[in-house]
Amino acid sequence: MSKKILCRVLSVMLIIVFLLAACGKQEEVETPKTETQTQSESTGKQEGQADQEIEEEVYDPFGKIEPTIEITGVRDAHPEQVLKYPEGDSLHDNIWTRYYENELGIKLKYLWITPFGDT
Repeated sequence: MSKKILCRVLSVMLIIVFLLAACGKQEEVETPKTETQTQSESTGKQEGQADQEIEEEVYDPFGKIEPTIEITGVRDAHPEQVLKYPEGDSLHDNIWTRYYENELGIKLKYLWITPFGDT
């Protein structure tokens, strides 16, 4: 019985050692570089950086989406019962829908509107 326990303990310890060795930090050994290698790397980096600067776009996560996308949804309130809009505005064309479309590139469209139920 003690041999089984000893084998199991040694097996577990061996697995732990392998896991710790695998997770350990590996350091890179640097080889001395010749002058021509250093010069070619520096010119390559400069050319690569110039290419990246030209291709790199500034992305604004809160900016306008181009082209404009359309988002559809449903509503649970009838506009005449709950919402009052200024003259000329409606549920489909009001200050918020215009802002979403002009500033964010999002066009809102409602598939249907259910009447607001009395509870």
